[in-house]
Amino acid sequence: MKKPLIIAGNGPSIKDLDYSLFPKDFEVFRCNQFYFEDKYYLGREIKGVFFNPCVLSSQMQTAQYLMDNGEYSIERFFCSVSTDRHDFDGDYQTILPVCGYLKAHYPFVCDTFSLFKEHEEILRHVKYHLKTYSKELSAGVLMLLSAIVLGYKEIYLVGIDFGASSWGHFYDESQSQHFSNHMADCHNIYYDMFTICLCQKYAKLYALAPNSPLRHILALNPQAKYHFELLDKPIGYTSDLIVSLPLEEKLLEFKNIEEKLLEFKNIEEKLLEFKNIEEKLLEFKNIEEKLLEFKNIEEKLLEFKNIEEKLLVNRLKNILRKIKRKILPFFGGGVTPTLKVSFRWGVA
Repeated sequence: MKKPLIIAGNGPSIKDLDYSLFPKDFEVFRCNQFYFEDKYYLGREIKGVFFNPCVLSSQMQTAQYLMDNGEYSIERFFCSVSTDRHDFDGDYQTILPVCGYLKAHYPFVCDTFSLFKEHEEILRHVKYHLKTYSKELSAGVLMLLSAIVLGYKEIYLVGIDFGASSWGHFYDESQSQHFSNHMADCHNIYYDMFTICLCQKYAKLYALAPNSPLRHILALNPQAKYHFELLDKPIGYTSDLIVSLPLEEKLLEFKNIEEKLLEFKNIEEKLLEFKNIEEKLLEFKNIEEKLLEFKNIEEKLLEFKNIEEKLLVNRLKNILRKIKRKILPFFGGGVTPTLKVSFRWGVA
């Protein structure tokens, strides 16, 4: 017989826990950045931790440090996936077989999709919504489905708040530069709620925070009267992701790519500017050609003018020649043959 299980998402209701509702001798599932907490809201002992594949290497490195440093005790590790192929550690361009990747790098980590294959209805439910609507369950609900497959019959939920506080978390969002506060497009609060309701046919489900959104679909357990001691975390506790070198290099690579793209954008703007200058120069060239054409026309006109002047001079010369022929004889400028004949006749 399995112990009661507390499943904790990272929603704001983690800080609104009603410890009088806690069951006695329970186990805990946590996920993702649970270690950002400033107190041990659910204790140090963790039965299973569920990590997102996109930062799996860094999360595993951080978890190892948490255990080595005595901050938490973690028994099992899970990779939260809704399909058998996924990208890992920030390499969004490379989709890998989940089982193959985990076997090669973290053989002790169980992926949730492989777990779902042991429960026909859950597997069909997850595959249908992914194929039909491209929707995946949030980390908290993936933990719940995993608990059902693992055989838990009494389950308490907290920190699954359906984005009631703008999809916020129980920790300060400025605490880390590695994560952003937004709801991914692949998630849907109605899908999460519907799945929780379906799980009630396999186990008794209860809410642990009376004022949380979960209270709209789950009851409290008034019979639980366990005293829980809330402990402070040690000074200098781990409060951010310890980024593994490969992911850090990836982030740096993306930053360099972004800088290169910005550089190319500036070059593109310069080229566009040069193109505009080139167009202006081409426009000036066309103007220059027009001016040269006008110059040629002007030269042609000048040439025509010279021809016209020559024609005018020749015409005037011809006129003067004619005038000379007719006028000069009257001024003793010479005798024509006709006049000579007349003079001979007159003498006779």
